[in-house]
Amino acid sequence: MKYIVAVLLLAVHLTGWAQHKSVYPSPIGFVNDFEGDFSKEELSALNLAVKDMLIKVMDGGLYNGIEIAIVTVTDSMFGDEKEMKDYAVKLSNKWGVGDKSSNNGILIAVSRKLHTVYIATGTGMEKLMPNDTCQKIIDEKMLPDLRKGRY
Repeated sequence: MKYIVAVLLLAVHLTGWAQHKSVYPSPIGFVNDFEGDFSKEELSALNLAVKDMLIKVMDGGLYNGIEIAIVTVTDSMFGDEKEMKDYAVKLSNKWGVGDKSSNNGILIAVSRKLHTVYIATGTGMEKLMPNDTCQKIIDEKMLPDLRKGRY
């Protein structure tokens, strides 16, 4: 009986040890390439494109305070979460993407190695970008390019 209890305790300990906490690195800029998918030129162009888009959006005044972050996620960043959706939402909240009072942030999370992508939006973005619109963007715009290796 003592051996069975010891084996069970060891199994519980090893199971807990094998799992790890999720990693939420600090943001670097609009584009956070933790997977190393982009060249310096591509990173610069993406950062500039996001910045230019935000300037245009904010000039209209309607969506003032919107923030966008793009992140490539490594498999070692996952821990507690099983889905990119869960990780992206938690990461967006930890980074504080968007204006806190209007909850209007957008975080685009991509993992080449895990073959997954998700667009997390704050509740203040639901009218502009509901979940079905985000999924349509992923399916029709992002995935065809990602499948061709164009990140």
